[in-house]
Amino acid sequence: TKQTLSDYLSKCADLLAENGSCIFESHPPVIEKENFHETLNLIEEYFTISSTTELKYGNHLDANRTFIISSKT
Repeated sequence: TKQTLSDYLSKCADLLAENGSCIFESHPPVIEKENFHETLNLIEEYFTISSTTELKYGNHLDANRTFIISSKT
């Protein structure tokens, strides 16, 4: 994609109604690696995170993904 993650999150926030909810799911840790904390920080710039859960099921591409529930700030 040609847009940055910040640009993408900004567009999502612009499209979301005030107090609307947005759900994010991370890539598998094998792909996300150490960059996830940077992604989480960017999400927090645009949304208020109400819940973060690490998924503990599935195969190696499903297990340990992070599921985030947030709302527009």
